[in-house]
Amino acid sequence: MTTAKDLGAVSSVQNFTDWVGYLDESDYYKLSLTQNSNLKLDLTGLSGDAVLYLYDSEGNEITYSNNNDTANEAIAKNLGAGIYYLKVASFYGDTTYNLGVSATALTYSPANKVGNTLSQNLNIGALGTTQTFNDFVGNPHGIEQDENDFYTFSIPSASTINLKLTGLTANADLYLYDSNDYQIGESAAFSNVDETISKILNPGTYRIKVSSNNGANTGYNLQATASALPNNGAGESFDKALPLGILSSAISYDDWVGYSIDSSDYYQFQLAQNRVVNVNLSNVTDSIEFGIYDNSGNWIGSDSVYAGENKTLTTEQLPPGLYYVTISDYYTDQGAFYRLSIS
Repeated sequence: MTTAKDLGAVSSVQNFTDWVGYLDESDYYKLSLTQNSNLKLDLTGLSGDAVLYLYDSEGNEITYSNNNDTANEAIAKNLGAGIYYLKVASFYGDTTYNLGVSATALTYSPANKVGNTLSQNLNIGALGTTQTFNDFVGNPHGIEQDENDFYTFSIPSASTINLKLTGLTANADLYLYDSNDYQIGESAAFSNVDETISKILNPGTYRIKVSSNNGANTGYNLQATASALPNNGAGESFDKALPLGILSSAISYDDWVGYSIDSSDYYQFQLAQNRVVNVNLSNVTDSIEFGIYDNSGNWIGSDSVYAGENKTLTTEQLPPGLYYVTISDYYTDQGAFYRLSIS
């Protein structure tokens, strides 16, 4: 196959005349399809018996035509975009032949524009404000590749990623992968219910897959948005805690935690006299834990707060000294925004 005659990108009919036989048993041809197409091969004008083969880019046989004696050979096959090889092989004796090769693009409704494999993915660049894509997944032409669409995007800083799949007329699922193609998110609802994924991610490159469920045919609308996270001012350990100073009046601070990126925030405050301390969490977007500790790291109190809740942890009277508030996301890797108030 390494010496195959390269036909380039095939569309309209190309015709070739040659021969195979005892001294030259096989002729190889290489072709490419730039889009999903019906490939049509015709082997005619035989003076002896010959066989026509079709292979994928890895040399795996897809199909063949082997009629008796000098009967014409023909292959018509729906194929995905890519590289393919043909072989005309002598079966018995010498024979001349005429080879006709053509490809007709397959039609989809809506149009099938996005790459159906990881290597043919649509790179949508740096993700920020909402980008919307309309396409199709399914298997109307017997091409398994059509069942998946792949997108690649990047984010330059830690961000909240929101993906939404709508406009489904049949069941399709939504997946998110990291740059190593490890799955980090999934939405697989029943029937034609909308699919959503929301994640906090580190800077990097990621992939989206829209997948037909069991070959069901459906158009879809994909919306993808990235919102950069605010500067995370709070430290991630007691020794790196954000100092809030002496607690004389109420202090408020807005921040976020994310299980896979920034699982904990630490704050330090000081009491100049005996005080009862109130630690309040509000504007919480997902489940988190918070706690109070003394300067030796001894636990004073803790609680959990869930999305939409407003919760206050009140201590007994505490003596003067340094104290710490910790906020942790140990529930999901979706991450959570919050407002911390200490008084």
